[in-house]
Amino acid sequence: MKVKDFDDFGRPNRRPGLIILLVIAVSIGVIYYIRQHRPRVEPTDITTVTTTVPDSNARDLPRPPVSTTRPHIPASETVKQKLARAQSLQKDGSLLPARELYYQIFETTRDQHVLTAVRGALSLINTKVLLSPLQAPEKVEYTIRPGDTVDVIAKKHSTTKELIAASNGIKNIHRIRAGQELRLVKGSFSGVVSKTGFTLDLLLDGRFMKQYPIGIGKFNKTPIGTFKVTDRIVDPTWWPPDGREIPPGDPANLLGTRWMALAATGDTPEYSGYGIHGTTQPDTIGKAESAGCIRMKNSHVEELYLFLPIGTQISITE
Repeated sequence: MKVKDFDDFGRPNRRPGLIILLVIAVSIGVIYYIRQHRPRVEPTDITTVTTTVPDSNARDLPRPPVSTTRPHIPASETVKQKLARAQSLQKDGSLLPARELYYQIFETTRDQHVLTAVRGALSLINTKVLLSPLQAPEKVEYTIRPGDTVDVIAKKHSTTKELIAASNGIKNIHRIRAGQELRLVKGSFSGVVSKTGFTLDLLLDGRFMKQYPIGIGKFNKTPIGTFKVTDRIVDPTWWPPDGREIPPGDPANLLGTRWMALAATGDTPEYSGYGIHGTTQPDTIGKAESAGCIRMKNSHVEELYLFLPIGTQISITE
């Protein structure tokens, strides 16, 4: 076939072939036109679709939050759960595990209602722990040696003979024997007074042990600063400003059953005549009614007296 034959469409013997060729040409043209003018669809990046975490090399892309199957628990709910568990342990008599849970709450929450409950619970537990032979992290074992007296042991371990007796069930401190086992509280007690809170916190090596309610001086007479215990007296005699001598047990003796004298330390100005004592006026606790001293209920000051040897540091704050 010659090329020039395609120019002659008028010959009857070639019409069917030409029609077929024409249909094919038109079809090819239509297909080409459609392909050229239809919208382009870009190929899908399968990796991007199947993961929510971008490639580690794509540092400019924001990283989505990490998913978790555990529901979020609000901090307040966690505290309530711990508090309930600690209360349950305390009720069951598991005092040391309960105490550690209370301390976790005490050191992590700022909720004042929770803290009030925790302070109360710790005060009760620590009283039982410190004033019994119960083994605890803050106690050490001691075997009485020949020639030992309770006074000697107390001085050696910077504690009081009263605490040694109370925590070991010793009724007569003059009747101890060599070889007898004791449990002694180790560390140093201190006290922090809050004038505005009307409280005295007992600390052991800086850790909260117990809180007591107190009374303070009227007209802001209780000084602030740092002090130390310089004297300790059981059933003190009181000499009021008028010079009278009021003996122990007299209802007019405002010092109650215990007296612990305080002297200023560090940069605190010198003060005289101040101390921590009991009272025959328990209704003044929580008030500013004294001449400047720190007042406590007799039962409370008698207990505090057990913990504070001479030299104990006391801080008085606003």
